[in-house]
Amino acid sequence: MTNTFRLPEPWEQRAQASVPLRDVTTFRIGGPAARFITLSDPKELSRLVADLHVERIPWRLLGHGSNVLISDEGLNCLVIVFRDEDVRARIEGDLLVVSGSSGLHGLVVKSLKLGFTGLEFAAGIPGTVGGAVCGNAGAYGEQIGDRLAWVDVLSQDGGLRRIKHDELGFAYRRSRLQQSRDIVLCAALQLPRGNLESACNRVNEILAERKVKHPDWRETPCAGSFFRNFEPSSAADRRQSAGTLLDQVGAKLLHVGGAAVYPKHANILINKNAATCSEVLTLARILRQRLIDRGGPALFREVQVWPESLAEGLP
Repeated sequence: MTNTFRLPEPWEQRAQASVPLRDVTTFRIGGPAARFITLSDPKELSRLVADLHVERIPWRLLGHGSNVLISDEGLNCLVIVFRDEDVRARIEGDLLVVSGSSGLHGLVVKSLKLGFTGLEFAAGIPGTVGGAVCGNAGAYGEQIGDRLAWVDVLSQDGGLRRIKHDELGFAYRRSRLQQSRDIVLCAALQLPRGNLESACNRVNEILAERKVKHPDWRETPCAGSFFRNFEPSSAADRRQSAGTLLDQVGAKLLHVGGAAVYPKHANILINKNAATCSEVLTLARILRQRLIDRGGPALFREVQVWPESLAEGLP
């Protein structure tokens, strides 16, 4: 990747050049970033984004890299990884306030230690709290947006503001933050103080179920569910599983090059053998078209593709 810009100091000295993005995504796919920097402090991130806005330098933000597929050619911009090995959380009244850089599963564990319940559904989900809020991550019929009171966000020009729950436009795997590209610096969660023993047991049950049905991205690189499930037509109906529909049309037998469908879950595409971004996208298009050809509904992508222009035919 050709470096076509320099960062303002002190960021230029701290940044790395031509870092392979496959090393920082759970799919283990992606070419080099022109510049690359890792931050965990929200205040540092705020200063960096403000400086980038003044200098008009292009950038993208990664958390855990768990819901993204990146071009084999890489990205001619600064890639900022905003994550923390520790869970930065504090109690404010009846709210649990956590940094957006914290890991989501780590937050589940931390919340139980602090006496809070209500996040059990998120056990084992990779990614950061910021990414989870932005994409309204969830499982088992629950989602993090249902627990959110407010977020402090960083805008693209470096401005700071607080946004309340009702202004975030939460829907299934969506929020308004996806369009605004505001960064979640911290999130305040309204959690009950329920039965901790029952909650811990539920976490263990979910982790055991995930171990059976889902690949461990450390051993089998993937980006989680590739397509969204279908929302119910009425409050009485359940969400329709994209994986079940794909299984019914033989998806688990398909592969393109090093990209394949996970044998235990038809909606998870895996990097089986040094897969490329283009191979994953080709396989995803085949799956989507096969379901349409067999009279099924059109699937919509959940995984982000960088750059978005590569995802033609995969809305």
